[in-house]
Amino acid sequence: MTKQSVADVGGPWIEEEQRWGGPGAAHLRLSYRVTCAAHYYGAGCEVLCRPRDDAFGHYTCSPAGEIVCKAGWTGDYCSKPRCLPGCDAEHGHCLKPDECICHSGWVGELCDQCERHPGCVHGTCSRPWDCICEEGWGGLFCNQDLNYCTNHRPCRNGGTCHNTGQGSYTCMCPPEYTGPDCEKSLHSCAVRPCLNGGACVPDEGGELACACPQGYEGARCETRRLTCSDQPCRNGGICEPRGAGYVCVCPVGYAGTDCALEADPCAAGPCRNGATCTRAGDGFKCTCRPGFRGNRCEIDIDDCAGIMCEHGGTCVDLVNGQRCQCAPGFVGPRCETRVDLCLAKPCANGGECLILDNDYECRCRPGFAGKDCSIDIDECSSSPCRNGGTCRDRVDGYHCACPAGWGGKACTVSLAELASRQAGGHLRRARAQNAANAGGHVIRNTWGKCDAPAPECQNAHNAAAEECKRKTLNTESARLLAALDPRLSRLSADSAYCANSDTSLVKRALEGGGVYVLDDHCLPPTYATQV
Repeated sequence: MTKQSVADVGGPWIEEEQRWGGPGAAHLRLSYRVTCAAHYYGAGCEVLCRPRDDAFGHYTCSPAGEIVCKAGWTGDYCSKPRCLPGCDAEHGHCLKPDECICHSGWVGELCDQCERHPGCVHGTCSRPWDCICEEGWGGLFCNQDLNYCTNHRPCRNGGTCHNTGQGSYTCMCPPEYTGPDCEKSLHSCAVRPCLNGGACVPDEGGELACACPQGYEGARCETRRLTCSDQPCRNGGICEPRGAGYVCVCPVGYAGTDCALEADPCAAGPCRNGATCTRAGDGFKCTCRPGFRGNRCEIDIDDCAGIMCEHGGTCVDLVNGQRCQCAPGFVGPRCETRVDLCLAKPCANGGECLILDNDYECRCRPGFAGKDCSIDIDECSSSPCRNGGTCRDRVDGYHCACPAGWGGKACTVSLAELASRQAGGHLRRARAQNAANAGGHVIRNTWGKCDAPAPECQNAHNAAAEECKRKTLNTESARLLAALDPRLSRLSADSAYCANSDTSLVKRALEGGGVYVLDDHCLPPTYATQV
């Protein structure tokens, strides 16, 4: 007998029992569970993960068969070591975790310090093998003291130290001291302070004095005193005795106590306006820039001489040139061209541009104003609409929207009043179809005042609802007037739709839905005209 069962990998133990026959017969009891072979994982034991710790990886396996890197290792197979934290990635590397091996030229625990040139004494580096000298030091190895005075202070007794080279110096001693480091006092004749054969003579105050031989002077007899016999004047200078000394009278072109200096006639800057000064014999010569003249280039040449600027332009003198300052409305080198200010089309809203002498003028269309016709004149500003009418501004005019009962251009015409009067004896009676409240409406013309009610019209109530081919009543823009209910409507005639032989009737649909039938039998005949 064969039996198949399904069990999960790594699940609990499963117990099964099989019996044959009745009680006391043989039976089989089984206990089993499913596990993967070593290094295999997954529901079907299909994942292989073998822990290792060698050159190809340093990892263990998770219960699911995933690689888990050991401490200090990273990478897909945990083969890359983690260097010492802070190790310079550019100048260092590692072969195992927590180490930092420096590249050539770099030192330090983290390989972030450059290595100086061998033998560098007082220097630093920003890259390997540099030797950048610190302040006061020089030489290839920064071992030469460039500031010996500051670093060593060799001068004594108030002497002033001066650096004279790499590691050398001189001391400027006060008058009472001498020696390389001002270490000797001159208050003793033993140091022989007097020069050129001068005799040292101590005075009562303990100070020293030198008695100089003839021809020398100075506190220590250090200066030779010349006379005219020594011919001290040079370059042809004449020597004149002055007391114990002399004065040299120098020839032209030379200067100085002994006429040894060659005088520069251009040193005082005699040339003006940027001119170039050059020596010329015993004097100088000025080479002028364009636009100037004179011995010292001090005269500005008038470049406007003979220049005529047209149309009132003014000539402006420039350096080596001129320019015409044109009057408004003119351009060109000589202001010869009149500017057409109308080319830019400055006039708005259809205004006409007119050229003036130095300007332009816009002739505006009706309804506009302003320099450039840009202002729309508001004809409603004077409130022309009366009796509560609403004014709407239009170009060169206005329109009044009149309230019920009023008409006319400025809402000054009482429609109820006109409806009760006769317009010069010419009125039309109107009857409405499908409009119960439209009785009593009439059409009036503009010929005179109304004096009496309109006469009754014949057959108005039997009129057909078509427009006549031949009509004697002009209904273009005519208005309906109501005496009791003053409403304003418009009629318009269109003979294209006349189809009935009855030539006396006109029908039109009006605002509000009423249909008005106009009778042409009222006497005397007349025409309704535009109000």
